[in-house]
Amino acid sequence: MKIFQTNFFQKKLSAPEVFLLLTLSIFGLLAIWWLPLGAGYDEETHLVRVWEMSTFDMLPNNIGEPAEPFPSVWWDLSYRRAVLIAPVEAGFWAQYGSLPLDAWDYEYGLTTRSVYSPLLLLPQAIVVRYAGRSFGLAALPVFYLARLVGLLAYLVLVWLAVRLIPYGKWILALLAVSPVAILQAATISADSISNGIAFLFIGGILAIAQNEEIDWKNWAGILLLAIILFMAKVNLLFLILLLVLIPPKRYQKKIMFPLLLALLLVFFAVEVVGWSVLAYPRLGTPPAGTDPIGQIKFIFTHIPSALAILFRHVFGNLGEKTLEWMAIYGYNYWVVPQITYWFYALALIAALFIKRDDEKLPTKRERWLLVGVFALGYLATVGLMYLTFNPVGAQSIEGVQGRYYFVVFPLLFLALVGLKEVQSRLILKSALLLGTLSL
Repeated sequence: MKIFQTNFFQKKLSAPEVFLLLTLSIFGLLAIWWLPLGAGYDEETHLVRVWEMSTFDMLPNNIGEPAEPFPSVWWDLSYRRAVLIAPVEAGFWAQYGSLPLDAWDYEYGLTTRSVYSPLLLLPQAIVVRYAGRSFGLAALPVFYLARLVGLLAYLVLVWLAVRLIPYGKWILALLAVSPVAILQAATISADSISNGIAFLFIGGILAIAQNEEIDWKNWAGILLLAIILFMAKVNLLFLILLLVLIPPKRYQKKIMFPLLLALLLVFFAVEVVGWSVLAYPRLGTPPAGTDPIGQIKFIFTHIPSALAILFRHVFGNLGEKTLEWMAIYGYNYWVVPQITYWFYALALIAALFIKRDDEKLPTKRERWLLVGVFALGYLATVGLMYLTFNPVGAQSIEGVQGRYYFVVFPLLFLALVGLKEVQSRLILKSALLLGTLSL
């Protein structure tokens, strides 16, 4: 794995890396500043979790204990509390910038829906702990510092991914700076680090897969990447299937592959199953009529109906979800200019043609495996929402947002890198799709 080489941090930055760092830095900082408090997806509930974690209590909604009172200044200044949804008004900082955390007292009894692994909000919690609770900075500077550290964490993770990946550097860099990616990275959200972990896992595994023989250093790299992946959101778990890119015969010692599988099962049991048992019962009342076990029984006893529901959702919402995957602001209260979709789509298509001299292209086997994992990831994303968010036997799948595919689509684009025949057809279809959607 390249990250173990002594010159990993010494070699010159590539053009995609420079583009990534500059774009995320400039537009990420602008987004941090311009977006009102609470304007990110579920930013309020993530902020409540961050406030809880800043007491060093990592479990959400600690049942049986008094709820940690939440600063009213953050709650009341959130744009979700406003009657009219609007960007930050002039004079906002002059009016509220010096207010301490306890200026407007506290909100009591608030709970959070953010029950993910503590790692995903740990940098923000550390900022709130020390900048807010210990050093007593004003409420707004603490809030914006928490946003900033989330952006920095995402920037480091995706930069490592682009540096590591053996091909498709421009594709990965462009995907990492999509309007949706910047929105989520610039707000307080578990998605900042979770999305960065997804990109790092993809880039790292593809880098390791280029080795004809997997030694112990590469083996350790695979295990480390998997351990980090298991701490991300559960919608990333399908990415572990990328390990099929590395056949068992490539491992230097016979013991390495079975040992890896055994350790993966152990860490999965501890990090995913163990945390789920601890945290998810604290999520609170599930949506009315939902029952994952009951939904699974429905699917297996009504297979034709379940397949029809799935296909109706996938093909009936393809255009809308594709646009949401590219760009959507806040809770869709602000209109995204149509030209944004055109420029971003054309940039992605153009990036498929770019090949650096030192880059390899994916083999035919790698392309098909990437497409296969993409398809499974797409279906898993839809299926997970059907199991957990929709009533048993629901005839439609609700709650799936285009941003959920952010960690899925990179696999498809990486499979198309350098494939000119596919690229030509893709250009035509993308142009037709965007032209239709923009009417």
